[in-house]
Amino acid sequence: MKPVIGGRAEPFWRHFNTDEWEPEWRGLVELLEHQHVSTDWHRAIERLHRGIEDASTSVKLGAYREWLRHLTALRRHERCEQLCAVLGEVLKKSDWRVIDHFLSVIASSNESSVDEQRLCLRVLRGMCLLIPEVCDVFVGEWMESLISRLLDNTQDAKIHVEVLELLLVVIADNQTRQRDFMRRNGVTTVCTLHLSSESTSVLGKRTRAFIGILVRYILPRGASVALSNALTAEARESVEETVGADGLGAILASVENLISETD
Repeated sequence: MKPVIGGRAEPFWRHFNTDEWEPEWRGLVELLEHQHVSTDWHRAIERLHRGIEDASTSVKLGAYREWLRHLTALRRHERCEQLCAVLGEVLKKSDWRVIDHFLSVIASSNESSVDEQRLCLRVLRGMCLLIPEVCDVFVGEWMESLISRLLDNTQDAKIHVEVLELLLVVIADNQTRQRDFMRRNGVTTVCTLHLSSESTSVLGKRTRAFIGILVRYILPRGASVALSNALTAEARESVEETVGADGLGAILASVENLISETD
């Protein structure tokens, strides 16, 4: 039976207002709740490992899709924060082995299919969204690896799109990761990819959105105002050097229109 994160049936203590219980009983409920959720995650991870180790490609892809469904459902779950915290604990205790597997797949681009790489990139993006600690994996060597993938003209455009989506989540709200992305010429790389892509293609639209969101919304809103100003100025300069001042203006206008349409 497939595990359902959070449980198929509500445990008995959720049918009571435990806030009114004595402190020692509330403590017991917290422990039971933690164990309940932890068991669900362990079962899900064990099932993922069985799928990964299967010789059948379809079984392996099915395991990735199931894990992705867990993450999607988690974002809508009423106890999302609690479930994410427990998942983070479970992953950390196993030395992030699950993360290592997905990273190994995207690193072996010559040995894994486009579908497999896309699924693994999506899973990593989902885990970064839900467990910010996972984003720190991409500082340094893995940041360089992702940016290098964007320079590889032999890569399928669908892979480039997924890499862009992952990078945007990784650098979205952390200035250390933003600085790492910048010092590895990430902005220039994305701009170069943008120039080489058809403007109406999915990749062309994604590169345009990436540049506009980065320059207009992400970099100017960092915790350190001074660093935000410096990173934003550097990014704008890199974009203008690559696509021109008019090109930057068009990108920013396009992104602002996109944001207003979604409001």
